[in-house]
Amino acid sequence: MPELCDIHTLACTQLFPFALKFCSGSALSMLRAAGPIFSEAIPESSPLWKELLQESSAWLHDSKTSLMHKAHRLSVAAERCRFDREDGSLQVPHPTPVNKSRRYRLIVTGARRSGISTLVRIMAGREELDNQGKDMSLVNFSADLDGQVLSISAVDKRSTAIVTPLSAALYNGHSAALFVFDAANADSLKTTACCIAELQQTVGPQKFRRMPKLLVCHKADVLPKVEDRLAELPAMCEALLSTYGMDLVFTTREDPSSIHLAVALAAEHWPEADPDDASRKFPAISRQQLRPTRTVVRRNTVVRRVADKKAAEEVVSKKLKAAAADALAIDGQALVQFVDPEGKIAGPQLDVPLGTSKDQLGTLLNQLLENSEEMPYSFHLEDTEITSNLAASFGKLSKGQQSTERVLNITYYPLAVFRVRPVTRCTSSLSGHIEAVLCVAFSPDSRQLATGSGDSTVRLWDLNTELPKHTCKGHLNWVLAVAWSPDGSRLTSAGMDKIVLVWCAQSGKNLGALRGHTQPVTCLCWQPLHVTEGDSFPFLATSSKDAAVRIWDTTAGTCVRSLTSHSQPVMQVRWSGERPDIGGVIYSAGRDCVVKVWNPKDGSMLSELKGHGHWVNTLALNTDYVLRSGPFTHEPQKFKDLAEKKEAAKKRYDEAIQLCGGERLLSGSDDFTLFLWRPVVSKTAVCRMTGHQKIVNQVAFSPDGRWFASASFDKSVRLWDGRTGKYVHAFRGHVGDVYQLAWSADSRLLVSVSKDSTAKCWDIGQRKLLEDLPGHADEVYVVDWSLDGSRVATGSKDRLLKIWRH
Repeated sequence: MPELCDIHTLACTQLFPFALKFCSGSALSMLRAAGPIFSEAIPESSPLWKELLQESSAWLHDSKTSLMHKAHRLSVAAERCRFDREDGSLQVPHPTPVNKSRRYRLIVTGARRSGISTLVRIMAGREELDNQGKDMSLVNFSADLDGQVLSISAVDKRSTAIVTPLSAALYNGHSAALFVFDAANADSLKTTACCIAELQQTVGPQKFRRMPKLLVCHKADVLPKVEDRLAELPAMCEALLSTYGMDLVFTTREDPSSIHLAVALAAEHWPEADPDDASRKFPAISRQQLRPTRTVVRRNTVVRRVADKKAAEEVVSKKLKAAAADALAIDGQALVQFVDPEGKIAGPQLDVPLGTSKDQLGTLLNQLLENSEEMPYSFHLEDTEITSNLAASFGKLSKGQQSTERVLNITYYPLAVFRVRPVTRCTSSLSGHIEAVLCVAFSPDSRQLATGSGDSTVRLWDLNTELPKHTCKGHLNWVLAVAWSPDGSRLTSAGMDKIVLVWCAQSGKNLGALRGHTQPVTCLCWQPLHVTEGDSFPFLATSSKDAAVRIWDTTAGTCVRSLTSHSQPVMQVRWSGERPDIGGVIYSAGRDCVVKVWNPKDGSMLSELKGHGHWVNTLALNTDYVLRSGPFTHEPQKFKDLAEKKEAAKKRYDEAIQLCGGERLLSGSDDFTLFLWRPVVSKTAVCRMTGHQKIVNQVAFSPDGRWFASASFDKSVRLWDGRTGKYVHAFRGHVGDVYQLAWSADSRLLVSVSKDSTAKCWDIGQRKLLEDLPGHADEVYVVDWSLDGSRVATGSKDRLLKIWRH
């Protein structure tokens, strides 16, 4: 044969596949035993690999690799399983207790009717399992791979509840996972998806991403031939494989070796040396891929956790010293000039080392500005934020700008002197509403919380005890909006019944009903406290689907003005703090694609802002936070009367305007775009922002006006520069439409809620997800962050109100 053709030509013919039809299931192991020279000589295009895979006891579906690599993976796994080729069966390991001190443990899990019971009976060598009438059962046994004992825990779930205390305790401590579903039962794939989500939430997203995991299609003998199997499975299977980065393995009941081959695939990176032997070492490859959560100490073979406090402090100290040494090692000087966001120069030009750190820049700027107390700042070199030192940002400049001969402008932005801690846990799950929670709002003093629901009621909650305080009944249909007066003494609500009701914040009693709209009321907005005339109470602006905006005197219960120029339903209204001579400026927008600017004093229209090509869904001002909170800050305060509150509100507004550089308006639309406006200055938009792939549902400025964020049905949250509208970052993590956003009081954190039933807390500085907050059983419609930063409230279709804290 060698005289007639070489090995490449022979492998590309049908001779080998024909011969393999007469081989047993050990064809893959036989090929590997023939030597690496033989197997490496066969090209990837050879039909031999497909025939080899069909002769294997388990079929591996991996879209990332070729058939040749699949065959190699299966051959290695087949050798480790130690097939007994005399009778064609696999030696079943005897059940042994799980040694919890072992570093590598495998979990096999599946939910109701997923085929896991049959699979576990085959693996554990048992005829029956004692799991009748149990919500969850656990079987511990071990497998023999290469003479090493692999600990296996099989969790058979009878319910689809996610992250119960029992399952969380069972799932912890594992290093690899097999998720089982039944090929004959398409619904079992949904329950298996719950098990995948449960394990991810239990071990954490980072460890779950690194964890070796396989999706096992059991009872695959009911499916057609091998190459058509994947096409017969639901589309959800392909989605799970791509979302979680898993491979798919088909196993059968008739061939137990296929099941044990799947176990060997899950443990294919298991190190040859056991962690309990004398070497105490892991191979470098395994350490990178598995990242075990425990470490073994030589002394008395005691297993100790890495998270030892002293060791962690030493690690941090070493990193800080290394960072300082790196900064000192950077050579070179640079001529810098500090400028504020408006371009005003602060101090003289300075010649500083390129190794100057961010903290050192802060100290230098505080001295230049002669601040009595050191204030925190963020620094930007051109468009690059300085996060570590000047040299790192200097290296990110374009080559034409990387010159130490020219003056580098460093723009500084003031930060909040206080810091809000991220919410990490649900402290209260408050029931009471019998329909979905549709709106939620914290009071300006952060002592109370108001919610509106589809059950036609408004509820007031005491935040000190996190218990219900008042139930306000009076609406005849869904409550779509609630709004607190800037002084916190009154609450208004409106919805589908076309009526606006005014409530006393202390007693929960109805103070009056405002009637006039002929269609559902869509939005409520109070007049800023500092622009009200004399000792009068702030007016209220409401928008409706009757294409009108009405201004109300809530004390007298009368309509002061009716602004009727829109041709379609008005969905949003905002009341600006500019132009105090006319009582502020009102902005309204809706389905006629136009933003209108109004004079509330005489009801005249000042201007129209055109640009959107579809319905305008949302409006936001960069002063929304200070207008909504009025005189109150993150610290507890008391005021004598309304006049003192107005004076404090005026002072806070002036400081906010100085900080953010003038008032700006933001609009988001069904046309997937956002527009940034300076309506009092010009009718022309500052910037038109594109990037979202679906409708923009809500936009919100950060309290300091530095950023704004947009939530869209394209499942993303995008961050933009609050002054220029420049795109900064896209936060991705939600797997459903994003409904609403809320900022923390220090502008460092952002929380979003979604159709995927979760809330997520994002870090603006580091541009990453800080906390994933599951807990709701259905879509989360609304969210608000208290003005003192201590609590986040979310309302859901599951009729629950949840309070989240650090």
